[in-house]
Amino acid sequence: MTSIATGPRVGGGRESGRGVSRYDCLNNAVTFRDRRLRGCGMLHGLLLFYAACSLGALVNVSFPGFLHNAGLAWLAGICGLAIAPVWNYAVNTVLTWRHDRPV
Repeated sequence: MTSIATGPRVGGGRESGRGVSRYDCLNNAVTFRDRRLRGCGMLHGLLLFYAACSLGALVNVSFPGFLHNAGLAWLAGICGLAIAPVWNYAVNTVLTWRHDRPV
């Protein structure tokens, strides 16, 4: 995020990291409670979650940016809203909270 008066925000990465950590805990407790991770599995799952969400963030910035530069700003906005949740759910279902993971 950028402010006209101050330039780029300081600490945005730290805030994002906290948000991702909270979202991981919420997913572990609610969304994937039937496959809940415990103990060391929680730490391993958190690291996988960080990796998957980081790649999702890259895709979420790159693809809509391409559309925006191509003059399709309205489609870029819709894609930006749709890509992140679909990517994060799909990838983390397969990678982080897969059924065959030992508990």
